Amino acid sequence: MITNKEANMKKIVLLFITACVVTSCTSVKRVTSFDEYNRCIQRVQNDLSVKGYELSGHKEETSSNTVVTAVSYSTQSGYGTAMDNDNFTYDTYTFSNSTGDIVEIELKYRDRYSKYSDVNYIKTVELLGCKTSKAADYNDICGNNSLAKYLLQNMNRDIDVEVYDNDKTMVLYCILSCSPLLLLLFL
Repeated sequence: MITNKEANMKKIVLLFITACVVTSCTSVKRVTSFDEYNRCIQRVQNDLSVKGYELSGHKEETSSNTVVTAVSYSTQSGYGTAMDNDNFTYDTYTFSNSTGDIVEIELKYRDRYSKYSDVNYIKTVELLGCKTSKAADYNDICGNNSLAKYLLQNMNRDIDVEVYDNDKTMVLYCILSCSPLLLLLFL
């Protein structure tokens, strides 16, 4: 016959196992693939080609900025900060027509690698700018109703990747560190 103590112990062990399974160190996120990014660029290029503009230049520049990810305070040492690098890429596409008019589109994206899914992906994409040398072309090419603006600001998040989740990992560590105390309470 099972005593109350043994029943409580089984409940705690079951709760602990469930918490460990539910709380993992990773989570699944919906992101943009490089294939989708390239498809959108190609659709913009095709649209501009119909309007008489052909790709005449492409510049890609990778950059890294230091960002503050956390702040702490101690009476002994004062304020402290945790910092990390924010890596991103600027993509600038230049198109020109036969009369020398130019269209320039600038994008900024953050690419990452998921070691859990073994895939490179794009975390965020921003349309930084779209400009035309011929004012009469601006609304059609860069305006609010243009295909370029719509496609580049609304890229599909087309793949799921598994990424490290710091919050879930902290919860798991708390559960694991508190579990011996819970076991002692019911023994």
